[in-house]
Amino acid sequence: KFSGFVYTFRLSPDGQGCFPFVSPGIEKLFGLKPKNVLEDMAALHALIHPEDASRIISTLESSAQALTSVHMEFRICRLGQAMRWAEFYSTPARQDDGSTLWHGVMFDVTERKRSDEVLNFIAQRGWHRDGESYLAGLTRQLGETLGVDYVIIDKLVENDAVAETVVLFAKGRVLPNMQYPLKGTPCENVMEGDLCRYPMNVQRQFPDDDMLGSMGVESYIGQPLWDSGGKVIGLVAVMDSKPIQDVPFVESMLKLASTRAAVEMERDLSEQALTESRQFLRQVINTVADPVFVKDRQHRWLMLNRAMCRFMGRPQEELLGKSDYDFFPEEEAKVFWEKDELVFTQGIENINEESFTDADGVTHTIVTSKTSFTDMHGEDILVGTIKDITTLKQIQRHLEETAGRLNSVVRSIPDVVWMKDSEVVYLSCNRAFERFFGATE
Repeated sequence: KFSGFVYTFRLSPDGQGCFPFVSPGIEKLFGLKPKNVLEDMAALHALIHPEDASRIISTLESSAQALTSVHMEFRICRLGQAMRWAEFYSTPARQDDGSTLWHGVMFDVTERKRSDEVLNFIAQRGWHRDGESYLAGLTRQLGETLGVDYVIIDKLVENDAVAETVVLFAKGRVLPNMQYPLKGTPCENVMEGDLCRYPMNVQRQFPDDDMLGSMGVESYIGQPLWDSGGKVIGLVAVMDSKPIQDVPFVESMLKLASTRAAVEMERDLSEQALTESRQFLRQVINTVADPVFVKDRQHRWLMLNRAMCRFMGRPQEELLGKSDYDFFPEEEAKVFWEKDELVFTQGIENINEESFTDADGVTHTIVTSKTSFTDMHGEDILVGTIKDITTLKQIQRHLEETAGRLNSVVRSIPDVVWMKDSEVVYLSCNRAFERFFGATE
């Protein structure tokens, strides 16, 4: 099971597109029923971000000409809803009438993309934009990614009875810091060491917290910050003027951000602070389920999370300081190296479908996403994530095989059988049809 749908897309010789088959999962992603796109994809096309729509059309045209597989990500814009991301894989097949059919799968990758945005921000060692501190940038990133009105990072002062905002991000702006008593507030519960969630009606649960009312806050989720000794030193929290819908995702983002936020509150300019920073980053990427790796300009691994080590079937100690050529077949390593170079030299994200042979000799089909940044020492650093799509490719092959078997069954039916599109153009027929009318498919 996955959050998406399977489909067959048809592009006619005159450039008209439609979906002869779409599974019901399309409704969750696009808000459309299968019948809405069976004859015309205009309704779906209208929901795709304009910058992505032209790119998809161009890619499909190229795929139709060369009969090459397609893998793309694009944005979905539904009225009154936050923008979502979709990803699809499909393989084309030319039909006798000149049209092209793609059998594929499409799924919702919004959570992954939003997670990547926060992860990529956290992975930055240095941060400076218009004099803004790292923690201010982090609250801004969380606010924009989660779509909430307020993000705060607080620290404890005055015998743990008062909190002081380190950063207060409010409706797109960073406001001056302030102090407030913790008693009777949701932050008091967080400072006791527990993640607290109030997805709605938070003012009713804390009637003595006047600040919630003046800010128009309806929902609240807060995560404590611990120092290296295990003591609560502050919190990071989000608040919104409407109920928070995706509570698990918001909690995961706060947990992801809390480690870095806590370190930033403690760190100083010493070398020890740099060591602790690298340690917390290892902890952060180890919470990510997908394989994550970091490379230097010489393509050597500087950091890998546990998921990456498991994926390769080797301990981290064996991988650090080595390159792809030390572990992969030469043809695979060459592809990885070339894609790394594109990211380093062009400075843009690269997403590529590749083959990956693990320590047991098993070949996987993967999608690798790579970005780069320059650290505080001026060194170019590459950050990559891997998604294993072997199962999805198997589903795609199964769809193609099923379509072939279905065609064989139809061809063998003794009665005359044919199929036409909405323009009364023949799409296919069986042998009985050919014998009856004396014409071949």
